[in-house]
Amino acid sequence: MGTVKRPGDYAVNLIHYEDAAALTLQVLLGAGSDGGKGYRGEVFLATDGNPVTLQGMMDAYASGGACSSNVEFVGTGGAATSKALDNRKTRRLLGEAWEPKYPSCADFLASGSKDWFTTCGLF
Repeated sequence: MGTVKRPGDYAVNLIHYEDAAALTLQVLLGAGSDGGKGYRGEVFLATDGNPVTLQGMMDAYASGGACSSNVEFVGTGGAATSKALDNRKTRRLLGEAWEPKYPSCADFLASGSKDWFTTCGLF
């Protein structure tokens, strides 16, 4: 497909839109909060908890059949500037009320990329 002027070892943090929506709903409902009172003043981090490198993401897309894997990343220094986000607080506060349906980008792609958008019949 071409050359990308980004470091292939740069890691990004992802979350599927269905998982982000489900997390938001549980927070708004106050799921897991003390007496269901809600979470005034709390900050929630929405991520699947599985950071992936740009190269890893492209490999997952290729193995899932979404594209070919002939992408060359030519940038440097990705690992040094990457951020791995930690959503343990979000999971602890929500408890069993929220767990990602798609644990990672690779899992979603390996499952055939079937979600509401691809199966609703509108598109």
